[in-house]
Amino acid sequence: MVNAVYQLPFGQNGGKAARIAGGWQVGVIANFASGIPFTPLIGYDYALDASSDPNPQKPDWAPGFNADNAIIGDPNNWYNANAFVLPPRGEYGNVPRNSLRGPDLKMVDLSIFKNTAVGKQVVQFRIEIFNLFDRVNFATPNSAALFNPDGTRIPNATNIIRTASTSRQVQFGLKFVF
Repeated sequence: MVNAVYQLPFGQNGGKAARIAGGWQVGVIANFASGIPFTPLIGYDYALDASSDPNPQKPDWAPGFNADNAIIGDPNNWYNANAFVLPPRGEYGNVPRNSLRGPDLKMVDLSIFKNTAVGKQVVQFRIEIFNLFDRVNFATPNSAALFNPDGTRIPNATNIIRTASTSRQVQFGLKFVF
């Protein structure tokens, strides 16, 4: 994350023009993060351990697959469901916890504001733009569970149906500082 505020250098020498041109600042907040780790799960008590929460039971890697080649990267199919198979009945799978990563996050917010002295007080006009570049930041996939109790794959379990941030938003504000 990067956060910076910069006082624009014009309008420093007094007069009416300086009063209009001066007092402007620009602020930027840039947030860049790698994807959130997640674990594909079986989704029911496949290990037959009668645990109260069967969701943590993990599958096995299918032959030839691992964390490096399981991610496809398309929101309609973030990872390859065929990279996972059910382990032998009554056993736990070999897929480690948090073995896959969701989409990364890239977001830049911009603010432009002007401070104007009014007597001994200050009036501040602000323009704030959140998600400046209107980048879609996807959340993790739809469901961690991959398999139905009959052993078939859950359709669309690898799809992403939510975003992790909002679309571009612009707001204006007027603040009186006393």
